[in-house]
Amino acid sequence: HSAIIAGVKIPYGDRRVKDDQGFLFEADDQPGTGSWEPFVGLALSKGFKHLSLDANGLYRFSTRGTLVIIVGDMASFNIAVSQRVTNRYLKKIFIEKLSNKTLDWDLILEANGHWSEKPEFNINLPFGHTSFRDENHGGLLIYLTPGMRVIFDKEWITNFAVSLPLVEFLNGRQRAPSVRLVFGLTRIF
Repeated sequence: HSAIIAGVKIPYGDRRVKDDQGFLFEADDQPGTGSWEPFVGLALSKGFKHLSLDANGLYRFSTRGTLVIIVGDMASFNIAVSQRVTNRYLKKIFIEKLSNKTLDWDLILEANGHWSEKPEFNINLPFGHTSFRDENHGGLLIYLTPGMRVIFDKEWITNFAVSLPLVEFLNGRQRAPSVRLVFGLTRIF
């Protein structure tokens, strides 16, 4: 299976939120960036008997927005392999035995990446125009994410995963990434 993804992020949200001291938050910390940002991506999936390979990528082009700032282009990408667990003991122990409903277990291993440019600030001053980039922003971050998914009666899906920072090429001085816990619950209608 494959899909091409394309669209545009429209300006939304408040663009003038201030901190406790009355200073505006940076543009990328505002609820909205104030910019129109086109994006394009690709998603691929290949299923086998008990194994599935999935990948997707998305690239967003940044344009001038709030406070005449270009937040910077961004790319995100994910690669995953999932394995269906067909252990009859799991099915006897858990809900399937009690409810007479099907219960499927998948083990998942993902690599999740995010890259972003340094924001560009353009400032008009009484004596001229100046622009500069935030050297302590953006870069590349890749997480390794092992987890599991449980599908109950082909209607409810729950997943749990732990994301561990694997690759850190961050620009300048930034707070180090930490472990992330991911939980999801989905109902299919």
